[in-house]
Parts: sequence; structure tokens; C-alpha cells
Amino acid sequence: MDDKSLHQLHNEEINQKDGFKEVNNPDYYLGKKFYPSCQYLESGMVLGSNGINHCCGKISSEFSDNCVMEYDHTFEEDINLFLDKFIDEKKKVIKANCEGKETICTGCEYLKEGWWDEKKMIRSLNISFDNSCNFRCIYCYKVRNGIFMTHMERAEEDIIKKILSAEMVDIEKQVIYSSGEISIQPNVDKILDLIQGFELSIFTNASVYNKRIHEIIKKKNCILLISVDSGTRETFKKVKGVDLFEQVWENIGRYASDNGNVILKYILMSSNYGIEDLNGFIEKCKQYGIKHLRISRDWYYNGGEIENGVVKASLLLIRKAKKSGITVYNDGITQI
Repeated sequence: MDDKSLHQLHNEEINQKDGFKEVNNPDYYLGKKFYPSCQYLESGMVLGSNGINHCCGKISSEFSDNCVMEYDHTFEEDINLFLDKFIDEKKKVIKANCEGKETICTGCEYLKEGWWDEKKMIRSLNISFDNSCNFRCIYCYKVRNGIFMTHMERAEEDIIKKILSAEMVDIEKQVIYSSGEISIQPNVDKILDLIQGFELSIFTNASVYNKRIHEIIKKKNCILLISVDSGTRETFKKVKGVDLFEQVWENIGRYASDNGNVILKYILMSSNYGIEDLNGFIEKCKQYGIKHLRISRDWYYNGGEIENGVVKASLLLIRKAKKSGITVYNDGITQI
């Protein structure tokens, strides 16, 4: 995949906040209204273990497994009715946002004024079941709250099949697959069978190499995202909770080989933004041929506050990356 198309696909996932755009064609505005919203609220769906949500952005450090709608008897008996109710819930939140009331969107930086379709459809899907993971990342809300796996009453692949069969589901953007650590899930191949025809963003910690995933990310509209969050073995162990620094980098190299579309992620925080880590990370990127980097922050730190050190480190990391020919995407560090 060339840099331009990879950039476009990546931005569909992380830059859904840009709802406003001016278009010369007057037909563009037919069936649209101007109000504050975002792509997730308008047309997104997150599949959780117990039910569905609009997005995952409002999961706080005080984790609760609340969802907009649970997988109840309506889900089993009439999926279209179930999703009609979900669309109604979206409309209620949109109406409250327009009236200036406090909602789940209050304070979210993705909420922007723009032209939005009056007819609501589900056009992007985030598969995010609370599955097992072999890492214990210090910024993970599940780790912070001792939640490592939620019992599923239904098979995950059955939930996905049912959702994709619904009349108001028309996936034209992408599917995000980020359930725990997918490479260690016993049903990963079954789920990949269901979604491999879509544009995909697949999340992994790269502790395990999966040949099937590697073949998928060689396709034009599929990417693999891996959070490394360190440039030294010591920091990796502290941040990720496991001592697999070299193994992860070796697997990153395998995934990036043969034109695999890989984006590395660096979540900046006080424990990993030292100069040794930043330099070490860039050197590893060069060693394994990584050309795309996504910088982010700990969304649950101190109520979402971005500390000054993170801003300074992000600017330094951006300079070092660009100097090394690495394209950088900014995910949530609003001060730069």
C-alpha cells in the first residue's frame, strides 16, 4: 500500500472528528443537517461482550460494563428491530447534544459541528469483546479494574454474523478488530473469515506471529496496529507487564515484511517518554523498516488531562520520526 492510501485509511479510524467540510456540489447537502456530532455517534457501532455501544471513547478509569443496549431477546428474535432501537438511542443523544444538555459526548474532542445524514445507518464496526490478553499494559482500563475476560453467553462469531445481516448495517468505512489479544483467541480464524472482505484495522501486541493476519494486511485497505510504547527492554517490561521486548520487535519485522501494512503506536506517558526510549524506539523502527507511527496518550490519566511532558516528548518524537522518513499520525495530543 502506498503512503497516501495508508494515510487515508488510518485517518478514517482516528480522525472521525472532522465532520465539517465545504463541498461545491449542492447535492452533497441533500438529506443532511448541520449540528454537532461525530462519525462514531452517527454511524458507528462497538460490539462488546454484553451489548453494543456508539463508541469506546467514554470508558473511564472507573470502568463499568455498561452498554447502550444489551443482547436481549430482541437481538435473538428480530435483529432489525433491535438495531432500530439502537438508532433511536443515537438520535436521543444527538438531540440532547444539539440542545446543549450533558450527554455521554460532553467534553469529547471528537464532537464537532458538521453536515450529517438525517438517515442513520451503521457504516463502521468495532469488534471489541472483552477477551483474554497475555499483556498487562499499565494504561489499560481492564488491567486497572481487574477485568481480563468477560463470560460470553453467545459465540462472538454468531453476534457478528447477526449484526452484518441487518438491513441498516452497510459497512462502507471499516471494521476495527481489537478484542483483547486476538492472536491468542481460539476463534480468530472464524472471525477473520467473516470480516476479511472489509477494510480492516487489526490491533495486536505482536507477541505471537499469525500468518493469516500477515496475509490479510498485505491487502490494499487493511492495516495492523501495534502499540510498543517503549524503546528499551526495561521500559517495555514496566509499561506492558511482560518481558517480551525483542520477541515483539522480531514479530513486527515479520509483519512488516513482504509489504505488510503496519502502523506502530506509541502511547506517551511519564514512564516512557525519556530520551533513551524515544531514541531506542526510532532506531528499532529503522532496523525493521517501519514507515508509519501513531502517537497517542493515556486517555484515562487524570481525567484525560495531557501533561506538559507528554506534549514536549511528542514534539521530539515527531521530529526524530520525520527525520528518519517515518510518517506520523497524531491521535489525541491536541496541543501540537
